[in-house]
Amino acid sequence: MYYLKTNNSFLYEKLIEIKEHLGFPILIDNELFQDSYIELIQESSILKINNKYDFHQIHLPCQLSLILTKMQDLVKKDYLLFENIHFNPVLQRVKHEKREITLGDIHNKILYNLFLNLDQGIKRENLYQMIWPKDKNIQINKLDTHMTNLKKTLFDGLSYQLKIVSHQGFLKIIK
Repeated sequence: MYYLKTNNSFLYEKLIEIKEHLGFPILIDNELFQDSYIELIQESSILKINNKYDFHQIHLPCQLSLILTKMQDLVKKDYLLFENIHFNPVLQRVKHEKREITLGDIHNKILYNLFLNLDQGIKRENLYQMIWPKDKNIQINKLDTHMTNLKKTLFDGLSYQLKIVSHQGFLKIIK
């Protein structure tokens, strides 16, 4: 959910290779999240890592782990915006007006995957498999119960009513 911008093709390729293990989601071509970006700009022997909140500078050459640590530091400061909801999937926090709550693991995964698929939605079975990959039998009512509890948590903690529609097996957040 963080749009990756860089002028360093080598670093870009390395991050794409390990993107599933970063601890935060990066997107390459999704314009939906261009406001939530991480920019890596190399200027001679300096790598500038920034987003809209902060920046870091690293002298090159360096370990990839240092770059990832600095990226994670920036991501922890970034909240994704949907309507009046500010969501940080890394910290599992949701803010609305002056209230803030921390989501449990399952609720965070549900909201994260719904945010990741705002435009087209996510297939109900795919969402289930992302949350419970070891389950042999898919129990959709288990997912429905957790989505209901997520909505209740957001309403009780933030007075925000999350609207999720299901159409042809796809789940989608609506305004």
